[in-house]
Amino acid sequence: MAKINLPKITLPKINFSKIKIALSKIDLSKIALAKLFKNKNSIIYLVILAVFVFGGLVFLEIQPGKPIEQDLIPLPLLPIEDEQEIERKLLTPGLIGEVPQEEKEKIPIEDQIAHHVVNTTGIIQEVKTDRLIIMGDGQNFVDRTPRVLTIIFNQRTIVQKFGGANQQIGFKGLEQLKTGMTILIQGLGNIRGKTEFEADIINIL
Repeated sequence: MAKINLPKITLPKINFSKIKIALSKIDLSKIALAKLFKNKNSIIYLVILAVFVFGGLVFLEIQPGKPIEQDLIPLPLLPIEDEQEIERKLLTPGLIGEVPQEEKEKIPIEDQIAHHVVNTTGIIQEVKTDRLIIMGDGQNFVDRTPRVLTIIFNQRTIVQKFGGANQQIGFKGLEQLKTGMTILIQGLGNIRGKTEFEADIINIL
């Protein structure tokens, strides 16, 4: 019979010393953990540490720019006056200075005022940042009694000298007005029976 030559198999050398060292480390870690959990203070420290870690993760999740989901309570809608309601208020006369019907009938026709009044005159008593306080001559009241009037400015109020010179629009026009000046006021809407109203045009007389 012919001889069969089998290849030689070389087994790797096992370093038993390294295995012993690794096993000894595992045993030491088990012993360290056992000692750690036997110490109550250590357990408290671990709990505190876990809380800080968890809190840090939550903080990182809630960053500026990330929306926070929550139940939003809708704000109540405030009523908005429509243009017709605003116009109605402007055109409706006030009640100050009105007299009973029987007395109105006694007033001469030339002294009666119209249902819709837009102009009155007065002397400036005080100039404020957005309004005038004047002593009106009573032309916008049925009883013709002079009263203190509050003339409110807006961004479109025009102030000018009588005839249209030195015209200024808005609150800037208040700079032209001084205490003691006599002015002719064209109100915004119907100023009959009103002691406070917005000014459309103010003429310095």
